[in-house]
Amino acid sequence: GLHLTVIAGALLAVLRVFGLGRGWLLLVVGATAWGYAWFTGSEVPVSRAATGLTLFLACACLYRQRQLLNILAAVAAIFLIMDPGQLFDPSFQLSFLSVAMIAAVAIPVIHATSWPYHKGLWRITMVELDPYFPPKVAQFRLELRLLAQTLSYLSRLGPGFWLFCLTALLRATFHLYELFVVSTAIQASLTLPMACYFHRVSLVALISNPVVVPLMSAALIVEAAAVITGSQTLAWVTERFLRGIVVMVDKFAQLDPGWRIPDPPGWFTALYLSLLALVLVSATRATRLWRAAVVALLIASAVLLCSPFDPHLEPGVLELTAIDVGQGESLLVKLPENQLLLVDGGGFPAYSRRKQVLLDAGEDVVAPYLWARGIRRLDVVLSTHSHEDHLGGLIAIVRNFRPSEVWATPYSSGSRWEELQKEAHRQGIPIRLLHSGQRWNWGGAHFRVLGPLPGRVPADEPHNNDSVVLEIRYRLHSFLLTGDAEEDVERVLVEAQLVQPVTVLKVAHHGSRRSTPPEFLDATRPAFALISAGWANSYGFPHPVLLERLRERNVAVFRTDQHGCITLRSDGRRISVDAWRWPVPKQLRWTRPSPAWGSEP
Repeated sequence: GLHLTVIAGALLAVLRVFGLGRGWLLLVVGATAWGYAWFTGSEVPVSRAATGLTLFLACACLYRQRQLLNILAAVAAIFLIMDPGQLFDPSFQLSFLSVAMIAAVAIPVIHATSWPYHKGLWRITMVELDPYFPPKVAQFRLELRLLAQTLSYLSRLGPGFWLFCLTALLRATFHLYELFVVSTAIQASLTLPMACYFHRVSLVALISNPVVVPLMSAALIVEAAAVITGSQTLAWVTERFLRGIVVMVDKFAQLDPGWRIPDPPGWFTALYLSLLALVLVSATRATRLWRAAVVALLIASAVLLCSPFDPHLEPGVLELTAIDVGQGESLLVKLPENQLLLVDGGGFPAYSRRKQVLLDAGEDVVAPYLWARGIRRLDVVLSTHSHEDHLGGLIAIVRNFRPSEVWATPYSSGSRWEELQKEAHRQGIPIRLLHSGQRWNWGGAHFRVLGPLPGRVPADEPHNNDSVVLEIRYRLHSFLLTGDAEEDVERVLVEAQLVQPVTVLKVAHHGSRRSTPPEFLDATRPAFALISAGWANSYGFPHPVLLERLRERNVAVFRTDQHGCITLRSDGRRISVDAWRWPVPKQLRWTRPSPAWGSEP
């Protein structure tokens, strides 16, 4: 849209010099716009811009009033008739909402504040034009000429020079102010969709847009001249110009606080959309209602930025959620007193991929799930061991959710662990190493560390048996989280009688054949088994032999590769299970006293 606007504006300025009529202007500029759209691949956004420009020029050619909201509605209707599914496309929503707010808020505010004075700078030396302007603007013109005359008395330069400097400075100031108003209107309208789609709002855009947009417009004009003339000199100037803009954008980006926003509650979303609709409906009438709606929308945007809403947590319940991160693992533990513990952050096995994976499981999978539940902070993050498929996403999690502590195995190692340490130290987050035998009460639950086994020799490379094995007990129920511990560790735990019957077993190592031996299952006797594995993964996890062991013992198995995100909730007496997909009955409930803990306290 910006490219098309700059090209069309420059072309109109050139054609007016030749005195072309309205019809020829429509034909030439419209054809150029559609030619540009075809040249750039006829993508939907540029086609929408070309359609809007064509309608705008047609209104001018036919001497019709050019109402931007009407043109916007016509373009939206045309493209929705061709493809109704675009209504749910974020690109469609963000584009049309931005232009609608420019028309409904930015333009009326500019016309009511700076535009009369901006227009009053036209031919300011001609005193005879003053009566044709409103009284305040005429007074502004007179005072500006008097100021130039005063400055000429204080210096050796004439009043013409000072009048030129003052008008140039005021024009630039008005342009920056108008860009700021436009940027503010757009940011206020896009706060909700940006928070819902990207959980991010960039406040630095309010100061960067007034600077970057004019520079980009100038760069586009030079670029177009370079393409038309084939001049290598202009191409070199364009390249240097763009490099400078990139550096400037990077500087602005460093100022951005990285404000991440969770999903707001439904009632607030409905309120925000109602205010937005009220602003758009009352835009053609600059009434008190419109002003009140604009102020209320700005206040709602500020509230959304602060996000004072409570997360979606059920008190008095211990919750274990296996987030579907593919062939990795990430577990969210919500304690009865609403403390939050995230166990691992997902990732991709480093030894299973031939090229770099651009997807960050923590930033792109785990964090959106937490934000969707309204979670802004975590109490603790636990890294069971340093393999990439468990630790890889935790750096983004620590950066975005700023936990009070980071728990880890004492045998952590590797480059990703060093990155996690640096991020924790940068934010002043203490790192606590867990050792076998530790016990404590926290958040209404009892914690017990079973692994890693004492006496392990630290190695340069991380190993599955470095995993933290953690048991969490809440009244009648207990949850055993085993990381990637292999069968030799599990057998030692059985022989040392450190494990006892549990309600939920998070199966070790994604359900591999080398973990969860029969004697371990006989000792733990789980009612539920939770397996985190990627769909159609190359390892064949969970292994059929393991699944057969679980089936023989009548264990209810839940797998992220089949069920997606899985949540088990315990109120201390009953267990409920919910999943994103249900190849088994939609709701499964089970109740029994735990053999490990006896009757309820």
